Amino acid sequence: MRLGRAAALVALAATPAAARFAPATDAPYRLTMTMERQLGERQSGEGGVRRFATDYAVTFTRDHDGYRAVLRALPASAADSGGTRHFARLQSALAGVPIIVRLDRHGGLIAVEDVDPLWDRLRAAIVATDDDPASRRRLLALHDAATPAVRVQTLAGDLLALCAGADADRRDAGRDTTLPATDGTLLPVRETVRRGRDVTVVVTRDDAGTLVRSRTIARADGLVRDMREDRRLTARHRGVVRTATTVRTARLVAMVSPYPPGTARKP
Repeated sequence: MRLGRAAALVALAATPAAARFAPATDAPYRLTMTMERQLGERQSGEGGVRRFATDYAVTFTRDHDGYRAVLRALPASAADSGGTRHFARLQSALAGVPIIVRLDRHGGLIAVEDVDPLWDRLRAAIVATDDDPASRRRLLALHDAATPAVRVQTLAGDLLALCAGADADRRDAGRDTTLPATDGTLLPVRETVRRGRDVTVVVTRDDAGTLVRSRTIARADGLVRDMREDRRLTARHRGVVRTATTVRTARLVAMVSPYPPGTARKP
């Protein structure tokens, strides 16, 4: 009897725990996304920094498969330090448009609803807000060539990155894994885990230092509350070394009130 019970306990301990995913369904969240992109040439010192920011309202409701999540860009929350401010104009054109994402009970993607109409609306916004013909052609070429997977990632990637129930209760010291690189290949990375009182912090980095990402995950609900990702790309062309560094951050908090209408934030 004792041996049988001990064997059962060993088997239970060896079974991976179910992902802890329990977002609040009675109140919205505010998601603040920022990106800083630095372009430069090592030999000439030329380049510049451009900053972007947007606030979103995020809501979760239960359904028969798991959860129905809705992501909406908040009006007047977009900030763009670029001279054309095209990003802010594009975000403003899409403000308030709901992106509906169906998730399973562990926070995994089931589907994004109405992808084609949303993608058409994005195309119309590009045409309406980009006054530079060359820039508009480049953006439309990328838009029209996007695969279904790229469309889903573009529309819902910020939301999906919040769902980290599978990592919330991790206790391992670390592991080797892979992540998609900028060129579409898989990048070998090392993950390390640090557990605090109420959160789990997962840090991901590659050996070359081209990627460093830190996520702070609330164990109570499996949502990423803070994220920072640094990516660096270096290329040589005709003897000139060009670098591009991108820093992305995300912060998720309970929403107290919508962003004040007509108030634009500085990037």
